[in-house]
Amino acid sequence: MTATKSKPWLPPRWFIRTFWFGHRRFYRLTCGRLGRWRPKAQPEVDVDLADGPRKVTGRAAEGEERERLWSRWREIDKNLDAYAARRSTPTAVVVLEPRR
Repeated sequence: MTATKSKPWLPPRWFIRTFWFGHRRFYRLTCGRLGRWRPKAQPEVDVDLADGPRKVTGRAAEGEERERLWSRWREIDKNLDAYAARRSTPTAVVVLEPRR
């Protein structure tokens, strides 16, 4: 006998879209005081890689470094600029560096 994996249940797409539309509107009406919050996680994290877990520190790329990484990312993902244009704030580019 073999076990079958079932997909997790999701509500209908119309429900998800309606919920997120209402949530964004609520967030805007409360000027961000209620609803989703900006991440408060510390920059020290553990990431799981193919060769095992690694401890890293994250930081935001800025200036020339951000532009260089963004253009490299654009080569990999042709829809990157279209995705970023849908956001009301600039898309963050995060650099993960090994912790010492």
